[in-house]
Amino acid sequence: MNVMSHAILATVMCGASIGIYADGLPTIIDKCPKDFAPAVVDTTLQVSTSGGCPLLEDKKLRKLVDKFGVGSVFAYPAVQGTCVSGENLVGTITMATGETINVEGYTESAQRLFSEADAIGNSLFITGFSDTTHALFASGAAMTVVSLKGVDSRFELDLVLGDRFTIDYTSYPSVDTEDFLVLGAAGDLSVTGRLKGSAEIYNSPLTNEPFSVSGFICVK
Repeated sequence: MNVMSHAILATVMCGASIGIYADGLPTIIDKCPKDFAPAVVDTTLQVSTSGGCPLLEDKKLRKLVDKFGVGSVFAYPAVQGTCVSGENLVGTITMATGETINVEGYTESAQRLFSEADAIGNSLFITGFSDTTHALFASGAAMTVVSLKGVDSRFELDLVLGDRFTIDYTSYPSVDTEDFLVLGAAGDLSVTGRLKGSAEIYNSPLTNEPFSVSGFICVK
């Protein structure tokens, strides 16, 4: 594709972006697959940059990475400081029946290389300025395992998530917004769906930064 073709394509894409609702509303997938039922996740925790990388070094977690992360390339250990641990996780999973499972646990994450960033010469981040505020941001990719257990009932669940995140540096604390795709699960439930994460970043490296993971999933 020549330079002129690239310019035309970019113009078309920007035009489509500006008029995103011109021809109707977005398509929303809000029904669970057959045999699955909806559930709502609502959790909070604190995240810190890891000294090592428990997600890749812990035998149990590594089995999950190897099973659900085929094709992924992680920055660690070539790039130190690219793994994050979450602790003091508390929250609920509310089933369609109204049953609420109180949970506690932890998370382990590892930043991964991704092709879109590599295409512009930095395999870890896409950085730049947003169209609306001309504000500095950085976007990246990771993989996370959320390990949960019941507080007052016998319950165990490991959620394996594929992350895409964007950090907005226009304010203090900076705001990290994450989109999680459920890649797989191990334990008492089978799970599909997406979750949203949000963090306030006060320090770099991360030190007990407040983080939330919530959203709608389907379980059986």
